[in-house]
Formats: sequence, C-alpha cells, structure tokens
Amino acid sequence: MTGYGFVNMEESKQQVVMSKDEASMDCANSICTKTYKVENQNLIQSGTFPIDEPKHSGSNILVGEPFNFFTMSPDGDFTKNEIDLWYYSDPEFKNITTSNFAYANEDKPIIISADFHWG
Repeated sequence: MTGYGFVNMEESKQQVVMSKDEASMDCANSICTKTYKVENQNLIQSGTFPIDEPKHSGSNILVGEPFNFFTMSPDGDFTKNEIDLWYYSDPEFKNITTSNFAYANEDKPIIISADFHWG
C-alpha cells in the first residue's frame, strides 16, 4: 500500500483492518487484522488472508468483490481510504497451439486457450 507519512510505531499500533461497506470483516470470529511493516514513509507492506477466511455479514466475499484495508495512524484511529482491493483467480491455461515449423527469425503466433474466470 502506498501513501504519505507512514511512521514506524510499536507493533500493536501497526495494524491493518480488512473492511467492506465501512464495516470490519470477521476472520475466525474476530476482526480481520494484520500487522504491517513500514518500508519507508510512502510504503507499507502487509499480508492478506486466504479467500475463504474473511466474512462480511456472515458470508464469504467472492472473487472480484471489492473490499478495503484501513491502516492505524499514530493516534490510534484508522484511515478510511477509498481504495478497492479484490481477490482474483489465476487463469487456467487449457492448451497451446503452435506451428510445427518456423524459419530462423520468423515470427509465428502461439495461441493459448485460457479460462480467465471473468464471469
């Protein structure tokens, strides 16, 4: 996550909370929280949760459904950013079609059939 003015604080204050629709999400019956690491004043790094863990209003979020991370500031409040994040599925590559022969330095197309899980 990039921003301005990230400060190294004690670990208990370097928290990121996962939220959706201005409400925090639940992971294993507690609020989805991770500790972030300050790389510099403009960059922090934090892990995330497996897609089947975070719950919003009792149900799992879906691939492509937006959510947010709120970061704790030095005064203990959480920033309310408008940055949407999504889980995604990696594409599944089905098969590759190539030509059997190509001359040296000749361009040949490679056609890859794939499922991108776009809906």
